[in-house]
Amino acid sequence: MNIEKKLKKYILEKHSSMLNFTKNAGLSHSWCDNLIKNGLQKTQFSNIYKACKKLDISIDLLLVGQIGKLSLTQIDLRDDEKIILQNYNILNELGQIEAKKHIFLLLESKKYQKIFTRQPNLANNI
Repeated sequence: MNIEKKLKKYILEKHSSMLNFTKNAGLSHSWCDNLIKNGLQKTQFSNIYKACKKLDISIDLLLVGQIGKLSLTQIDLRDDEKIILQNYNILNELGQIEAKKHIFLLLESKKYQKIFTRQPNLANNI
């Protein structure tokens, strides 16, 4: 079963229907159909983020084909990543909102996205 079908099954297990989930997550009703037809890779990152947040699952795991939770304590961060997180945490709520907006804008552009030829297996870190 591909990740899109796993995600749909997971949503149905947690919510009474796809319609209820999409309404509660702030997604269009057609989002799930588009996800299944077009795949995760062709779905807007901001919508994937909304779905993961509503489902309380890790977007990192979802992007490598798994559904579950992953905490930062399970991930080895490089020094530059730690600095970014420290600086983010120094920002007030408004600053954090703006930082997230900038990250989402960068993620929407293929120009700034990494191309994965082999997906890492993060499940071993759980």
